[in-house]
Amino acid sequence: EERYREMMKQISIQMELEKLVHVQKKLDAFQGIRDITSALLGPGYQFREDLSESDLHALHKRANEIFLKVDKDGSGEISFEELTSAVSELGLDVDDDVLKVMMDVIDVDGSQTISEYEFSVFLQTAVTGELVQMCKDHINNKRRGSIK
Repeated sequence: EERYREMMKQISIQMELEKLVHVQKKLDAFQGIRDITSALLGPGYQFREDLSESDLHALHKRANEIFLKVDKDGSGEISFEELTSAVSELGLDVDDDVLKVMMDVIDVDGSQTISEYEFSVFLQTAVTGELVQMCKDHINNKRRGSIK
């Protein structure tokens, strides 16, 4: 009986460790997405909530310019491979798991590609500070639990 309790305790500890590793991966992904977004937008962009109409117009214009550069094959969609290539060209060393989370978060319609509209909305949420909430909403829609 003592041996059984010890074994159950070890299993419980292992499960908790796995949960912590999973949470750390999510945090790493969120930070990686923020780093990629900063690199894509360039050094002149400030992240703030209060964007004027003019700021929004400039941001969408910049999003379109970036989108066209990343969409190497001119398909009008960004594939995972194109996203990976763009991040590499920015000189960032980002784990594929982070890029998969990023792709999954941006690809709202589930097409396995990123449309120009999805990309523009993504950059806007990043600039206005809504990125973390967007990621949480995405994960909560994928799973039944919630992140707090």
